[in-house]
Amino acid sequence: MRKHYLDNIRWATVVLVVIYHVLYMYNAEGILGGIGKITNLQIQHYDIFQYLVYPWFMPV
Repeated sequence: MRKHYLDNIRWATVVLVVIYHVLYMYNAEGILGGIGKITNLQIQHYDIFQYLVYPWFMPV
């Protein structure tokens, strides 16, 4: 029997991973190969998204 809720978890995780990697290029931490900050704020709003989502990826 197919469990449809697992399909929903899978596609939601794929979407979050794609968004995470797009935003990773604009990380304010100065990663190698990244574009860097796009505003003058100390902490970028998209960095907060990355800090919240990153620990969740490995257990999934």
